[in-house]
Amino acid sequence: TSDNHFGHHNIYKFLAEDGKTRIRERFKDAFEGDAYMCQRWCELVAPEDHVWHLGDVTMERSSNAKTWFVNKIRSLPGHKRLILGNHDHLAMDVYRDAGFKKIKGSHKLDKLLLTHYPVHPSAIPSWCLANVHGHIHQRKVPPGRYINVSVEQTNYEPILLEDVMKMAKRLQL
Repeated sequence: TSDNHFGHHNIYKFLAEDGKTRIRERFKDAFEGDAYMCQRWCELVAPEDHVWHLGDVTMERSSNAKTWFVNKIRSLPGHKRLILGNHDHLAMDVYRDAGFKKIKGSHKLDKLLLTHYPVHPSAIPSWCLANVHGHIHQRKVPPGRYINVSVEQTNYEPILLEDVMKMAKRLQL
């Protein structure tokens, strides 16, 4: 999963390229969107599951928000790992307190390259089936071996690694 932007009220006002459609039009605000994303996470993720979050977990930065963030993320099941996104500005100890066991800039998982941004095509190694990323929210992925797991692309819920691998293998056809 990627780009939950927990607590980010303005993202529910952002417009798509057409200038008319909100990128998260399904929800009224962050309270409604956050509640849905947390509910689906809890329904789909077992405590023993490993969850890779590909960045932009939250936009909150105030000292009060740190406690809120830590409590919210700790309440979500699974062994959490974080690929840092451009909005992940909290201190690393806050992410660790929230329950992220690994915090990285990128990660090789099986034959997948996990990043926040889609990397340049020349940066995708030959062993790699796909660059799994977030960052671009509702926008289409660049042509090539890319899989966008921003919540706007995944029904606002985490998706299974097996499903990502199936998508990656289809890109090879």
